[in-house]
Parts: sequence; C-alpha cells; structure tokens
Amino acid sequence: PKLIRRGLTAALELNSAPDIYFIFREYKTGQEYIRSGKQLAEQGLHVALQGYEYQVFLDFREVHDSDGSWGKLAYILGGAGVPDIKARYREMQMETILNPLQQCIEPDTLKGIAEGDEKIQSDLTHSLQRFYQAASTYASSKEDTNKLATHTSKMLYRIPLKENVAEFDNSLASIIGEFLSPDNETPYHYAVAIRFIISPLGEIKSKNDDSLPEKIMRNRMQDWFIEKYITQSLSHLYGNTDAARSDSTLITLLVSNSHLYRLIRGTSFIDSVQIFDDPDLQYYLNVNHYKGAVYFNKEQLQRMIKMLFYLESVRLIVAGDQQSISAILQNAQFVLRSAEASGYKLEKFTSLLSELER
Repeated sequence: PKLIRRGLTAALELNSAPDIYFIFREYKTGQEYIRSGKQLAEQGLHVALQGYEYQVFLDFREVHDSDGSWGKLAYILGGAGVPDIKARYREMQMETILNPLQQCIEPDTLKGIAEGDEKIQSDLTHSLQRFYQAASTYASSKEDTNKLATHTSKMLYRIPLKENVAEFDNSLASIIGEFLSPDNETPYHYAVAIRFIISPLGEIKSKNDDSLPEKIMRNRMQDWFIEKYITQSLSHLYGNTDAARSDSTLITLLVSNSHLYRLIRGTSFIDSVQIFDDPDLQYYLNVNHYKGAVYFNKEQLQRMIKMLFYLESVRLIVAGDQQSISAILQNAQFVLRSAEASGYKLEKFTSLLSELER
C-alpha cells in the first residue's frame, strides 16, 4: 500500500477563507477551541504535549464571521480552550452590560458601600446610570434609568444597617448587630448591596414586553451571565468559592421571588407555606429525603431569613418607616425558632408557621 500524506486543510476539507472560523472539541477534557481557517491552512494545529500524552480533536464545525465577532473571540481566547465556545461568545456580546456591572460590584466598591464611604457612594451613582442605560439600550426600554440609579443609591447609602438604626434606636441597633452576626464569618452586606444593584433590571423592558419583573430577572441572571459575575466578585471578597456560589444562588432567589418576603413581613404565614414548593428554593435549602421525612438545611435557611430581614430593614428606613423594623425582626426570629423546633423537617416547619394564624 502507498502512504499518502496530506495537509490538515486538505485532509479535513477545511475552508481556508479569511472570514471562516472552525470550532472543535478536545475529547479528553471536553474543552472547545476556535481557530481561523486561514490559520489552520498556513500554520496547522499546534499543540504542546508531555511524554505519552495525546489529544483528540473532534466535531469540527464551520462558522462564518460576517461582522468580525468570531475573530474578536479568537483573539480574546488566544488559543485557549473553554467549556462552551457559544456561551463564551454570548458573554462577549453582553460586555456592554457586563463591564459597567463589573464596575458596580467590584470588591473595592462593595467594601466602600459597606463602610459608608461617601466618595465611593457618589461615584457609584454614575456607574449605576451607565449600567442601567446599557441594559435599557439592549432591551429597547424607555425606562427612566436616572431615576432607577437615584433610588438604588438611596438604598445603598443605608447598607451600614446597624449605624443607620442607631440614629434612632441604640438598643435595637445592638440587637440587630447580634442577630446579623454571621456564624461562618461571611458578612451579609456585600450580597445585600448586590441585590439592590441588580434588582432594577426587572423593570427595564421594552414597551411590548408584559412579563413580570420577577420572570425577567430569573431569565437575565443566567442569560446575561449576571450570576457568574456576582460569584466572581463574592469569591474574591469571601475567599471561598462555595460560599460565593451559594450567595449568588440566594441573590437570584431574592430578585426573582417576591413571595419570600412574606416570611418576615408576617402578612400571611399560611400563604408563605406555599413558597417552599418552589424547586429553586428547595435546591438552595438542600431539601432532601431521609428515612421517610423531608429535611432542609439549617444554615441555608438562617442565611436567607437574615438576608431578607436586612433587605427589608433597609427598605423601611428609606421609606421612613423605621418603627416597623422591630416587627419584622420578631417575625424573622419566629421563623428561625419554628425551624429549630421542627428539627428542620419541612412538613413540621410549615405546620408551625401556619399555626401562628389559627
């Protein structure tokens, strides 16, 4: 038999036109790569291997770069692989929104908010305006983004909760400080600030979009890669990726499920029981079956209830309704006592919540 040697483009019948790119997958790692057809024709496919190491490239697929965006992605990656090229491409297209978001939630900014740094708070108003305006442009919205930024700034100014409560009730401020003292050394104020920053996105929608803000937020947290950027920022602040992911999941719940606030507003604990049917909430609470009973995670519930209390307290202060903070604190404490009394069994817990109104 005669041995025939062909170049890469001939062997795979690859298009080497300058506006053609190829996406392909490495078998062992699952990583995906992008190369231009021209580069493959002229330079081949360069790989660095250790002794006895091998790589297998599969699933070559062609994309036409009509606007230069695929070439931009190839340049950004610089030959590196990613788990999902198409997801990374979509993320790149969202940079007009994600870059100003990143400025709003970068660690130093969040630290400044938590510490009541007036300069950072002032600068943040402009960053919020850019963020909301970018989202508005993308969504073809006519929402007043300056008004949204001003309202969010008022909320963020009250993030140092204990200090703000101390202005009118030192005793209550001390109780709140003890109540919000984190058992795991992960503070609440960073996640609370992020929740206030991103929640107006649910109001930014086109005139013809009749979706509820909660549904919009639930979709955008994933589709706009917002949850990913939140996790990155919190991971830097916490020094703990798992805690950052958990709080990012919680923030998504807090902006996409307004019914959760019933748990501390005390408007109807009976209605609140239905909240626990939400699959996303069950995931966050690590709901699990054991020996015929359904349990939930103590620490996750505690963090959620305290976060809800923190958020609602800030809202009440901005609204000038400081006297209601004591009531929501009592409701939050009641929910946590009920959880403890239930042995963290979901059915018993919801029963105890319902009994309050019987």
